Amino acid sequence: MSWWVHLILNFVIPDKMCVRYLGFVLLAWLPGLLHAQITCSPPALTNGYFVPQQDGRTLTYSCETGFKPVVEGWWATSTCQKGEWTHTPRCVDSSSCLPPAIENGKPEEPRDWYENQDEIAVVCEDGFNTEPRSGSIQCSNGIWLPPLVCERSNNTCNEPDKIPHAVIIQEPKEVYGPNSLVEYQCENGYTTGQANDRGTITCQNGTWTEAQPCSKWTKTLQLTYSAAGAKHVGATMRRSVPAAQPCVLDMRRLNIGETSQISINDGETKEIVCTLWRDYWMFARCSNGRIEATDCE
Repeated sequence: MSWWVHLILNFVIPDKMCVRYLGFVLLAWLPGLLHAQITCSPPALTNGYFVPQQDGRTLTYSCETGFKPVVEGWWATSTCQKGEWTHTPRCVDSSSCLPPAIENGKPEEPRDWYENQDEIAVVCEDGFNTEPRSGSIQCSNGIWLPPLVCERSNNTCNEPDKIPHAVIIQEPKEVYGPNSLVEYQCENGYTTGQANDRGTITCQNGTWTEAQPCSKWTKTLQLTYSAAGAKHVGATMRRSVPAAQPCVLDMRRLNIGETSQISINDGETKEIVCTLWRDYWMFARCSNGRIEATDCE
């Protein structure tokens, strides 16, 4: 511990308010002082030189004839951050290559620099292909050959159109590759009829498949069960009843005193009277060949 810290800690101040104030000062001051004491070790530089009068936190350097920095330009700057240089000052042979700058692509095995005649593979982002198709380039006297680009693939999709009452739950992208899957979720009070009120769309042949709409749920009932049957007590519940195609509901399976069958169109919601309980009713909705039914209220 530094001598000034010992001095402060061993110094007796009779006034408690002063002690408390001094503590606040130390808490605010010490982190900044300790951060300022984190320095970087001076780097060695072969085949190059530093500009005089460095401040200890920023280094500017250049290279001898026949050499170049490991960043773009004939001179470079490196800064000390948290005890490390943003890049280690280095001078490499002028015939070497820096990492290729390829829009929507990058080297398969990234490095700080590559020696002359090194050959590397380039990988493109999803929805893009390398041109030329080989995807390989070679460092030739400081230049990457042949020129390579990542071109947009055929049958890709742009960002999907807005889906009413829904949000995409994945990070957005400008381009989606063929067969890319995007998942969305309905806002509260709306449903796709699928688990967790979610749906998916797929990029096929350059267009998105049709999204299952987020439809407003007609009514949410407050129910729970007892041994005697359904009772209205205050917990939101739904019951999913398997249905035959096309959405034919067998009322006997609901145990509400009805024995008939009813047909419900896809997306349609019907109100059903519960015969066993006076002044009780329920709702049933057809969604993708299945019946979603509430309990009697």
